[in-house]
Amino acid sequence: MAHGAQSCQGALLSTARPDLPGRAPISTGRLPCSGSCIPSPVPFPEHISYVPRLSSVTLAGKLTQSTFTLEQPLGLFDDLNISNSDPIWLVVAHSNAIQNFTVPQKTKDIPAPANFSQKGYYLTLRANQKLYRRGGQASKQLPVLRVGNDTHCSWTKVGCNHPLQGSGPYRVKFLVMSKEGPVAETEWSKETRLQQAQVLQAVMGPQSAGTVVIIAILSVLLAILLAAVLIMLTQA
Repeated sequence: MAHGAQSCQGALLSTARPDLPGRAPISTGRLPCSGSCIPSPVPFPEHISYVPRLSSVTLAGKLTQSTFTLEQPLGLFDDLNISNSDPIWLVVAHSNAIQNFTVPQKTKDIPAPANFSQKGYYLTLRANQKLYRRGGQASKQLPVLRVGNDTHCSWTKVGCNHPLQGSGPYRVKFLVMSKEGPVAETEWSKETRLQQAQVLQAVMGPQSAGTVVIIAILSVLLAILLAAVLIMLTQA
């Protein structure tokens, strides 16, 4: 590297957000570099010290066999220098696949739910800065995001909020992109496990061997009774 050259990444400007508890300062821009600039070959997103979390609202179906519900990150992206046309995605990943996550550099690189089994992650629930703005329209409604709630979209379509397959565990984070590439990303959430079918069995209680035999005998007797009724009707 030539003497006096420095990276074009520059220094980060930070600002504190006291209205978001538990959140560290985020970078809002970069100081211009002086001297000879060496451009960064791959854009990297700024880090936002925010951990996505399950909704704290008492809500029926907050956690099901194919969906879970997050709090909306209201006000989280207000300080970013982006436009309302720049998408804010939710990255959904298997917990053991987050170390393999590669930030998409272009729209064509964004994986759909159909790529989940291969890549271990996909992007969904596209939003924008206006939607998540504090005091905006979303804050006047129930401020939640239900992951896996769309049963009508094709899972091969980018952004489809397809029902989740399997109990997980899953982890998520928010990713902001622009036409030039990734802009900012949050931290990964803690693990989320969905309900399993065994929960119903646990509610009903364990079935003894004697109970199973009685149910089987009653089923056979019912079948015989129905057959006898049919024979009587045909002979009448």
